[in-house]
Amino acid sequence: MKPDTLETVFNALNHAKVKYLVADGIAVNIHGYQRMTADLDIVIQLNADNIKNAMDSLQQLGYSPLIPVNADDFANSENRKNWIETKNMQVLSLQAQNSLQI
Repeated sequence: MKPDTLETVFNALNHAKVKYLVADGIAVNIHGYQRMTADLDIVIQLNADNIKNAMDSLQQLGYSPLIPVNADDFANSENRKNWIETKNMQVLSLQAQNSLQI
């Protein structure tokens, strides 16, 4: 993933006051260990306002969910619980639709 892409994403999330943490390969790289990775794994705090702020920020950058889920549906804890139980949902993946692609 390009460093300017990371900076753009982090700036957008920080500006929207999203509570998140960086995980997996990029987190390892940030700590000074080289690891090949082509994606950014972030964990966001799962409260409705934080989810909506994160989704709005990322969508403004041109990212969209790989499955048809909107921010309001994902922000609803009952929906998430149902998706975990009935669809074995583990993560919500987004992909870049514009020049920020990796």
